[in-house]
Amino acid sequence: MRRVWSESECNLLVADYVEMLKAEVCGAEYSKAAHYRNLMPRLDRRKKGAIEFKHQNVSAVLDKLGFRYIEGYKPRRNHQLLLKKIVQVELRKHPTLARQLSKPR
Repeated sequence: MRRVWSESECNLLVADYVEMLKAEVCGAEYSKAAHYRNLMPRLDRRKKGAIEFKHQNVSAVLDKLGFRYIEGYKPRRNHQLLLKKIVQVELRKHPTLARQLSKPR
């Protein structure tokens, strides 16, 4: 049975995703594996697959909002509404990044 992600878990995951996205936009090297390994102990017993799936949900939110996403995390739909709210808050914290990620219409 799947457990619902808590707000604190979503906040940690989205902040981590944004760090990887910033690195990707700047052309800096980063390791997705290192990121999920660092996240695992901070989340409520989440496994690698659950973390990667949630990263894909973040990509889906960004895509729906008209932003680019991490290439290695193709969008997976059916995300929590809470996740969308947290992504929007995180984008407001990083306006320069949001402008860089904005897709041409």
